Amino acid sequence: MIEININTFNISAEALEQAILRTIEEGKFTPKVSIPVDLFGLSPDYSKIEPIAKKYGLKILEDAAQALVETSTERISAHSGMFLQRLSF
Repeated sequence: MIEININTFNISAEALEQAILRTIEEGKFTPKVSIPVDLFGLSPDYSKIEPIAKKYGLKILEDAAQALVETSTERISAHSGMFLQRLSF
């Protein structure tokens, strides 16, 4: 389980990296993919998540079912992940 950013309810990039390291240390599983979720129209902080995924060789599977037009950054919602899922309302 990975903690959220309490301000956005999206995945915490810092907690993601801690979970990756913990999983590698335990040695039972090899992390392969991260599935950040756009929630309530807010995208996770991909500017922090993408470098972490690259550092550990993870793919990003973007769950953009609740993505709306992202205006807080220059990034287009549901556009950076290698794979994405999006549902239009």
